[in-house]
Amino acid sequence: MIKVQDGPDTLFYRSNIITAFHVITKTKIKDLSSIKQQIMRNTQGMPEMRSKLIKVFNNFYYKKLSDEEFEKHLDRAISQIPDEFKNEQALLDYLVTNQIKDLPRDSIQYRVMIKQDFSSDQSVVVFLFYHGLIDGVGCLNLFCALQDEFDPQNLPFVRQRSLLESVKRYAACILGIYVHLKYKPQQYRESQITQIVERNKPQITLSKDMKVDELKQKICSRFGCSINDLLLGVCLIAMRDYCLVQNVTDHTLFEFMMAINQRSPVNKKSDIRLFNCTIANQIKIDFACLFNPDLLNVSLEQQLKESLKLFKDKFQDIRTQDLGLCDITALKTLVYFLPDILIETQIEELLVHLRRAWSNLNGSPKPLMIGDAYSEKMMFCSYADQYDNMVFNSLSHNGHLRFSLSTQYLNLDSKKFIQCFDKIIEQLYQSN
Repeated sequence: MIKVQDGPDTLFYRSNIITAFHVITKTKIKDLSSIKQQIMRNTQGMPEMRSKLIKVFNNFYYKKLSDEEFEKHLDRAISQIPDEFKNEQALLDYLVTNQIKDLPRDSIQYRVMIKQDFSSDQSVVVFLFYHGLIDGVGCLNLFCALQDEFDPQNLPFVRQRSLLESVKRYAACILGIYVHLKYKPQQYRESQITQIVERNKPQITLSKDMKVDELKQKICSRFGCSINDLLLGVCLIAMRDYCLVQNVTDHTLFEFMMAINQRSPVNKKSDIRLFNCTIANQIKIDFACLFNPDLLNVSLEQQLKESLKLFKDKFQDIRTQDLGLCDITALKTLVYFLPDILIETQIEELLVHLRRAWSNLNGSPKPLMIGDAYSEKMMFCSYADQYDNMVFNSLSHNGHLRFSLSTQYLNLDSKKFIQCFDKIIEQLYQSN
């Protein structure tokens, strides 16, 4: 048996958070069994993918299945989607409505759902993972590991840290619990948008497709910003526009937990590990100045420049502070020593702050083989059914950039917000 890591992995397993990736293929998948065979072939060195979950006292363990047992579990884990979809947004609506909210512990901790006839010439494959098994970057690494020929150049981008940075990161772990408590997330400010509205069921709305190279050349280069900076800067303006249209007068603080990968770069397939190695930093951006009548009358380019200024220093602090590994160590220590009843309070605290989240993943720059077809586009989302949330996700893959907003039980219409977002991006293209 393999012990599940204390810390984020254990907390995520207890909180039943599911991460879903969907992949649209360039051509139709001809043989549905090819996905099963691909997983069978390429997970030999990944025992977590071939194990069921068991709990002993206060700890979770992976119990590896025999090859025969694993194949039976995999057969049950792979299914076909019966519904028809007119587009990708309809698929997301289906996934939200038919959420898998809980996976049995006595089975492998993921599911695969296939729609072979997603369109006349494409298929879609949905991978559902317990977040306790793997995080977003881990999923992207896994897709690369499932290739028959492993290509390290097609792995998701991970920043290479210098030796001095690495030494500082590990040295800071000595102060893990102190730092964890010092930088504990603060309560979110209430507003008209964050009011709980029980009838507002889960929504995931996808933006229009964007091309990574075009964004860099036509927009990012003009403003001297990264794509992540651009998305956030546009989001602030889109939230301002949404509030003006919906007569929201008190939502002027953009708050979220920004997911930051703590993994080291992978050089070979055997280096890939399935676990959570991401920490979240709380970001608070006061964008009240964007409502200033004088700013409303200037060009969109000037508005974006002002928007980018609002968080430039905050992002720089995150890049240089780098206490994520320290925070993970603190969570591991707390979960290891705390009794069950106190761990539940840690879960509640974790989920309260993750209700507002921002996650930006740099995926594989080239297509990946999924079954017997190559990927064209990919996107992801996470959900915990019982909690209100506002989650912004973006993912680049094969030159395509996707952006989405997930909402639940809040006074915020994700479809109308994304319309504001798409309009701003389109205007920035046209003004080039």
